[in-house]
Amino acid sequence: MDLRPLTPANLPAAKALLASAFAADPTHRWLLQAERPGYAQRLNAYLHAYLTYHQSAGLPTLALFSGEDLLAAAWVTPAGYQPEPQAWQALGAEIAERCGGDVLPRLAQLFAFAEQAPHANDYSCLEFIAVSPAAQGQGLGQQLLKVVQQNTPNGLQLMTGNPRAAAFYQRQGFVSWASCKTAEVTQVGFLRG
Repeated sequence: MDLRPLTPANLPAAKALLASAFAADPTHRWLLQAERPGYAQRLNAYLHAYLTYHQSAGLPTLALFSGEDLLAAAWVTPAGYQPEPQAWQALGAEIAERCGGDVLPRLAQLFAFAEQAPHANDYSCLEFIAVSPAAQGQGLGQQLLKVVQQNTPNGLQLMTGNPRAAAFYQRQGFVSWASCKTAEVTQVGFLRG
């Protein structure tokens, strides 16, 4: 098993990994309105926009490979990071164009909740950690999370609307700081110093 950052050449595999790992994720289903036709296309477009932004901004990634097969990956935003305004606006415009303008107010709700985290700017943010469905249950998520934690000595914050993921983070020593309920999903914020 090889641990290394993702490169632009890994974008298709990373997008496929996230799409498969998060297809049934309650937050993404709420955010992108899974009950409407075209959910898979909107999820794909959203993930493409996010991954392209993350890569172009030079934000950290870490991935586990078996040969050239991507098994698990993590995307992190460092503590204190401030997005470049034009790039951030371009990301929002792309999401609105490809996923629908009604996604942006939902994203704003998630960001507003994240900003309520105690000392939010003091912690790095674990944006995503994804394990290939075929490789789940083998400890890869835990292994990857430990390496991410070693590389973020200031601590990590994250949010999840997935009860299974919430239980995983609690087992790893994360502490819930609050929850936020929308009509369809309950987001739980976690911290670990």
